[in-house]
Amino acid sequence: MDAFEGKPSGIRAAALLFLCAACAAPDKRTEGRTALAQRLVAAAVERAVARLPLDPLEGRRVALRVVSPGKDDGPLLDAIVRDRLRLEGVDIAREDPVSSALAPFELAVTFHAASTDTETSSLGIPVLSQLAASVGAPGGAGDLSLYTRSTQRGVARVQAQLLERSSGRALATLGPFDGTASFSNLTLLVFVGPFCFTDLPEEGVPAAPLRPPPPRRGGGRTVRRGPGRARSPGSCGAASPRPGRRG
Repeated sequence: MDAFEGKPSGIRAAALLFLCAACAAPDKRTEGRTALAQRLVAAAVERAVARLPLDPLEGRRVALRVVSPGKDDGPLLDAIVRDRLRLEGVDIAREDPVSSALAPFELAVTFHAASTDTETSSLGIPVLSQLAASVGAPGGAGDLSLYTRSTQRGVARVQAQLLERSSGRALATLGPFDGTASFSNLTLLVFVGPFCFTDLPEEGVPAAPLRPPPPRRGGGRTVRRGPGRARSPGSCGAASPRPGRRG
């Protein structure tokens, strides 16, 4: 016998909605920073570093010092800064004490932030939300929302200072400059979606075309400049079509 036989249609609809919500709310747990968060941080750092005006350093030999806000991100930030300097034609002294001491300049790069922020907004029906809370539904009221949007944003802020090694005098201060990257999930009517929007670059596609610089003074090899900031909103997965993508 149907347990809902003779019950009002509203109760039947609420029960069906609850069952669908329970099936569509898997509990995913990840230790440490997720792969998506790592990609967002890396993209935000690259975009912040790309804004540093490094043209005056082209061809100069500098000792590099990178200060990270967290101990775990230090190697990543150092690698991104070094890649940008090499693309700009900056001669980076080796990390051994002798080579570093012979460099006439020191570039101190400080990251004030390199992490992710998460923001969630939802719109639901109070009666259904209270029903979910009373029966202990996983995720509580969020699973019975008509509209849910979750945005994870990578944020980076970088500042650089050029120092003269002989006198310790600061020759220039660059920044601070900010870089961001975002990934959003949008779900409608509990289980329709998620629809994903991101400004992360597509897999295998550089963030921006490389621009060849003008010929260096006195000849020499041509050095390509680093990528700038790119925003290409899209959807979940690398194989999904992106709005506005050119064929």
